[in-house]
Amino acid sequence: YHVFDLYQCHHDAELLACALECPDVGPDGEKVPNLSVSASKNGTGETHITVANLSAAEDAPVVCELPESTGTSVRARVLTGAPSAHNDFDAPDAVRVRPFDALSMDGGTLRFTVPACAVLEISVR
Repeated sequence: YHVFDLYQCHHDAELLACALECPDVGPDGEKVPNLSVSASKNGTGETHITVANLSAAEDAPVVCELPESTGTSVRARVLTGAPSAHNDFDAPDAVRVRPFDALSMDGGTLRFTVPACAVLEISVR
């Protein structure tokens, strides 16, 4: 549910081409890129970037170039926690989307660190 919520900003939006350089994770013979990214622009010109960090233990610093962005306002939300984290009746909010403020934008360059085991949604206006 929460992951779907973080990706729904891409519905009915224009897909933006993006390239990503990152290390691989996983056992030998089954390695995959540590980060997964989706980017889109909606009808009002807002750019959305959603990044998933597949590492269970390592944060991932990111420098994101947005060459066509004229945005000056950035906001973000994150879903993160231990791989075994879950909600139950005793802890109904153990896993929930929270605001994320640890990012900066300078011109067309966005800098942030994706926590381990996280999905991060960023909106640039």
